[in-house]
This record gives sequence, structure tokens and C-alpha cells, in this order.
Amino acid sequence: ALALDPRQVYHTYTLGTPMISKEVRILLVKKGTAKYTIGYQKYSIKAGDLLMVPPNVILSMDWKSDDFYPYGLTFTLQFAELDTLNNARILSMLDEVLHLKLDGVDITMLSSFFLKMKYFLDNGTPDLSGFKSIIKSFLYMLLPLSGQNKCKA
Repeated sequence: ALALDPRQVYHTYTLGTPMISKEVRILLVKKGTAKYTIGYQKYSIKAGDLLMVPPNVILSMDWKSDDFYPYGLTFTLQFAELDTLNNARILSMLDEVLHLKLDGVDITMLSSFFLKMKYFLDNGTPDLSGFKSIIKSFLYMLLPLSGQNKCKA
């Protein structure tokens, strides 16, 4: 289970309609704003924000601006081979919603991961081991950021 284009994710359900997400969902907002309800908590995200939603939570996209465009990634823990004890630090980061306000350097660095993943998908059948490595590298890059720059919901 893997999707990179956030527009695919948005068209699978109606705005304001709750759904249970079985996958990890990561959005890096390039422009615009949106409002989500995740569990019982409300989140407003805007350009420069990163929102990571853990699996098995109820979420809904309540509203989005016309210019809202995030990079998006959706994957299962099993696909990324993160369901092992060797990835305990990443798994603990995925226990809760992560909402970060990023600076320009972090935005550029994390955007490059989305572009690498898009390149893999756009060029035929991706090398899944390489793709999984990119996902893991992306998550390891988030580890130090997850302890700082947190936004209040």
C-alpha cells in the first residue's frame, strides 16, 4: 500500500467525512492551507508545515484552500518494513500525530525526498528496496525534527 500523489488521497473520500486511516500519512505543505480533524483534535496546516498521521486513527479533511498543495506520502508499516524492533525509534515517533513548522532548509531537504520518491514512481516499476530505503531515510531525517518545531494544534 503506497501512494505519493496527495490528490489521490483527497479524492478517496469527501471533505468532512471521517475515515479510518490504516496507513501512515505524511503531508509537507507547499502552498495553501487546510484543516483536519484527527481523533478529537483539530489541526490547521499551512505552507511550511509537515503533518504526519499514524496508522489506525480517525481523520477527516474538513476544509482546504483552493491553492492547497502538499507533497503527500501514504504507506503501511509493513510495506516500509518498519514493523520490527530494529525500527523502535521510528515506531515511537509514529505513535502520535506530528505537526511541525519547518524552516527553509528543512523544507528543501524534505522536499528532495518527495521528489526522489516521485522520480522512482514516474520511471516505470520502482525498485521497491530502493523506495523503502528512501522512506526510511526520510523518517530518520524527521527524528531530530520531531523533538523541536512542534506546532500547537
